[in-house]
Amino acid sequence: MYWLTLVAWNIGWRQSNPLSPQTTATLGGTPMNEIRVVTGIRATGRMHIGNYLGVLERLGAMSRDESMQCFFFVADLHTLTTASDMAKIREHAPEIVRDIIAAGVDVERSIIYTQSDVPRVAELAWLLACHTPDGDLGRLPHFKDKSGKQPGNVNAGLRFYPVLMAADILGPQANLVPVGADQKAHLELTRDLAQRFNREHKIDLFAVPEAREQEMITVPGLVAQNERGGFDKMGKSENEGETLYLSDSPDEMKAKIRVAPTDPARVRRNDPGTPDKCAIYALHKVVSPGEEIRSVREGCQTAGIGCSDCKLRLVAHIDGKLASFRARRAELASDANLVRDVTQAGAEKARVVFDETIGRTREILGIGPLK
Repeated sequence: MYWLTLVAWNIGWRQSNPLSPQTTATLGGTPMNEIRVVTGIRATGRMHIGNYLGVLERLGAMSRDESMQCFFFVADLHTLTTASDMAKIREHAPEIVRDIIAAGVDVERSIIYTQSDVPRVAELAWLLACHTPDGDLGRLPHFKDKSGKQPGNVNAGLRFYPVLMAADILGPQANLVPVGADQKAHLELTRDLAQRFNREHKIDLFAVPEAREQEMITVPGLVAQNERGGFDKMGKSENEGETLYLSDSPDEMKAKIRVAPTDPARVRRNDPGTPDKCAIYALHKVVSPGEEIRSVREGCQTAGIGCSDCKLRLVAHIDGKLASFRARRAELASDANLVRDVTQAGAEKARVVFDETIGRTREILGIGPLK
């Protein structure tokens, strides 16, 4: 599955940009800190343990950092480009919000919203599109990848997708973006757009975001080794039996792991195996502590432990990792108005920020209400 993950810092740009508001400004009563974090999650399915380890854990930590102002949104507009069943977006979006909060995100300090509840994002995307050469979009890896996977639905949104992503970044005026390898090309487009706009209009409106590469956590599905010698990544919308969803009960996760394939060489309990050919070992490497990883590796190679024992150890570490998340998630399920209240309040605050950027952009372009 494809994540829209933008973690963007706005550091010191306000002091140098004459069009930016003062650092003492507030956003719905919340101080506008110099470090601004923006992260979007597409509503393509139920979230799984890979999403938790790769993104959700980090969101909780960032939201509690007093030097940061965090914007977390459900990227429903982005999801439309690949959705086959539009009704699923409304089904998955509230669950994603609950998962974000259950991950320990501070809802008092963070701004959580649905992307479509901030119409200025789409408006800014259009204004940026008018400064984007069409050829640049067709060369980006996202368009090539997605159009190849859905040849019957090569919609214009697939091509336009990176411009909308640029609006997600430039709207809050971020200037440092930690990215994985799959996002570097899109960030380059955002940088080009910011520089082109500033240069053409001879004004320093948009901060030019810099890349900070971050380690991406790749979590394998419960699958056999593929022909490339690796394991297919766990995905939100993939085979349910191969995916450990956060909404799965402990017993459901255990049942999936119990029947997951292992090294085919281990036919009998006393057959030694090769850990690198087993997805269970690959999962240990992202969930278990170092001592346990070394233990199960040696146990597999020497047949000191069986595959069932290895799987039970993995289950125990996953249960420990998700214990606090599961407890918070159970509490949130009883609040029927939580998602509505949190996202409506967040959208109102986010609109303030985007209104500032759009107001200045409109003025520069000579559009808007006539006088």
